[in-house]
Amino acid sequence: MEEPDVNSTDVPNSPYSAAKWAGTGYARMFFNLYNTPVVNATLYMVYGPDQKDMTKLIPYVTSALLQGIPPKLSSGKRDVDWIYVSDVVDGLIELAITPGVEGKIIDLGSGETCSIRSLIEKLVDIIKPDVSPLFNALPERPLEKTRIANVELTQNVINWKPKVSLEDGLKKTVDWYREKILPTSKKNGD
Repeated sequence: MEEPDVNSTDVPNSPYSAAKWAGTGYARMFFNLYNTPVVNATLYMVYGPDQKDMTKLIPYVTSALLQGIPPKLSSGKRDVDWIYVSDVVDGLIELAITPGVEGKIIDLGSGETCSIRSLIEKLVDIIKPDVSPLFNALPERPLEKTRIANVELTQNVINWKPKVSLEDGLKKTVDWYREKILPTSKKNGD
């Protein structure tokens, strides 16, 4: 989740977040000016199997640990609202079929935070690598804020809430990457 709250004075912290922020603004404008039936889904930090961008945190760290390479990270202090990909898909489907959501901004997140450091420690517990993550090897990213999805409001509006716990989602994700990354001999314990 990189997009600033549209109701705050926060500014985007990257070109990516600026694009998301602008897209939300355009959607709201079209709804208000032309009654275009749009709904904005604010997606928090989505993760899961088969994430194509291996520079994203979970694929990068998982891949590095599985290959015995110490991942380079910032301090990991930032708190993040993580949401498993299948929960996001379910939420988007609910948004598409629920009447009366036009013009609303709906959060799709877990409603809980976990620091990046704690998440990495969970990955280490699952993977049990021979190397350790290198915290403080990279600088902090400026302007990042902690935002938490309002899942109570989302549940009231579209009758959706996430089902996959962070621990279960990380296990599924690691299992997928382990299957795709490790050579056959390591999978079989050779």
